[in-house]
This record gives sequence, C-alpha cells and structure tokens, in this order.
Amino acid sequence: MMTVFLTLLTAAIGGILFLLLKIPGSLMVGAMLITILFNLLTGRGMLPGGASVFVQFLLGAYIGTMLHREDIKKLKKLWAPALLLLLGMTAYAIFMGVFFSKTADCDILTAMYATAPGGMVEVCLFAGDTGGDTSLIAAFHTLRTAILYLAVPVMATVILKKREKNTGEAIYVHHEGQKTSRKTLLLQMLFTLAVGAIGAIIGKISSVPAGTLLFTIVITGAVTIFTGKTYMPRWLKRTAQILSGAVIGMRCNIKDFLYIKNVLPSVLLIIFGYLLLTVVLGSLLSRKGYVDLPTGIFSCCAGGVSDVTLVASDYDVDIAKVVLLHLVRYLSIFVTYPILGAIFS
Repeated sequence: MMTVFLTLLTAAIGGILFLLLKIPGSLMVGAMLITILFNLLTGRGMLPGGASVFVQFLLGAYIGTMLHREDIKKLKKLWAPALLLLLGMTAYAIFMGVFFSKTADCDILTAMYATAPGGMVEVCLFAGDTGGDTSLIAAFHTLRTAILYLAVPVMATVILKKREKNTGEAIYVHHEGQKTSRKTLLLQMLFTLAVGAIGAIIGKISSVPAGTLLFTIVITGAVTIFTGKTYMPRWLKRTAQILSGAVIGMRCNIKDFLYIKNVLPSVLLIIFGYLLLTVVLGSLLSRKGYVDLPTGIFSCCAGGVSDVTLVASDYDVDIAKVVLLHLVRYLSIFVTYPILGAIFS
C-alpha cells in the first residue's frame, strides 16, 4: 500500500511541477516522465491491478461529455480528412514496421505494433492477443509518447500565440459546464460517472481490445448528445491526466529501455517521422479547410484517443473534431491490426 501511495504521490508531484513550470501538456507528461524516472531508479513503482481499467473509465467518461448533438452533423464533413488520415498514417506505420524489424533485429509482429499509430493501452492489448512483445512495445510507445506529447503541445502553443497576437483569441480554454447550482452539478457528475461505469462494465466483459475506454466514450457520448445532462469537473480531468501519466510510466522497465538505447537511431527516426507526418497531415487538413491548424495538429498526433484529447482539451481547438478523428483512427486499428497480426504471426 505504501509503495502504491509513493508511486501516485510521485506522479502527482511530477504533474504539478510541470504545471507550475507551464510546460505544454504538463500534468500527464510530467506524471509520466517522473513516474518512469522513479520506477527506473528505485524499481519500487507499483499501481493497483485495476488502475488501467479505472483510468480508461475515467478518461472515457470525460471525453464522452465533450460530444454534443451538433457534433454529429460534423461527421458528414469529416469522411474525407478521416480517410486521408487513415491512409497516410497506416501506410507510414506499415513501412516503418518493416524498417524497424530489419534495423533493430526485432520480429516483424512486435515491430508492427511498436510503430502502430495508436495509444499504448489499445496497441499493447492487440499485441498481447497475437503474441507481440508487449513490454518492448510499451517502451517504444512510451518514448514516442514522451516526445510527441512534449512537441505537439509546443507547436500548438506557438500557432495559437500567433493567432492570439493577430486576433486576440485565447490560447487556453476551460471546458466547464453552464453556470448552475453546485447541487445540480454534483448530481450531473454522479449521473455521468454512473453512465460511464455501465459503459466500462460492458467494455470489460466484451472481447474488444481497450473496450473499457471505447464503450465508456460511446455510451457517455450518446447520453450527452441526447440529454445534455452530463458533467465532469476540471479537477476530475486533472486527476485523470495524472493517473494516465502514471499508468503509462509504469509500463516500462530498464531491460526494454536498454534495448531501445541500442537501436536508438532507428527509433528516433521513426518517432520524428511521425512528428513530421503530424505537421504535414495537420497542415493539409487545415489548407483544405476541414479544420484549423491547431485542431489539425492534435487530430493527426499519433497517440491514444484519450491522451491526445486530454492534452488538446486545455487549448482553444475544436475538441469534438479531435475526438471524432481519433475515434475513426482507433476503429481502423481495431480492424486492420488484428488482420496484420494474424498474417505476420
């Protein structure tokens, strides 16, 4: 119990420190990096067995409250950017998977999942079902996550600062509900958590990889769209960010990082390739008029739907489009990667 407490305390200190230093993506990135450091230096990092499931439930419920009825109308206009995003990222991921397997002396199945354009949780679950080395995949995704989640918020901040200078629009926003009584907000929060729990239970008992997150988003989002009576306070969002960072940070061990160190040039090439792809695809979506540039950057970031959405929610971007485009990409991974896993295994 004390070890769990120390791990959570370390994650909270890391997140709050990054927040005070005003580092973009502060809470989740800070919690993740400090947890990794704590675990590697002491070997005593520990979280409860159900921590990952609880985090997926919390994140899914929060993301679901961001979807509204008018967002459904946006789906008709998003098929073209979604298709462009899917084709671009899938082609790059497969090519780099083959490249990584050749240069890093790694089996092709593990390499494919290591370079997959998704979040660590769902990718590791997919890989575990088909025989990939999940600890190595987690180490690769952690390094990619750390770089992307540091770089992408910085890029968005630079773009939004330029826009603020030109138009006076704010960089950061706070997604709070309408002004109403504390009692009503408390009831809405409890209602949201209850709805999210139903989705989490359905997802947990299903055979869908990362189903807890997916079903919680879908069910909470549906209730939000049809009732408008859901609510998640900012402190709960920040708690979710810290816990998410801690869960990601705990998935890595010294053995896998030593392996990554030996093939670091290939790993960095792949990661910075993803960063370049994020900029190129985000700029293309923006130039075609589908989204503004900051929204495009977050929408094309090759990370998990929950993690990217949490970081993006602090900024003045179209969060619904970010969520929808990432959900489409998640579903494409759900369809294509088990097939690839079956082929290469």
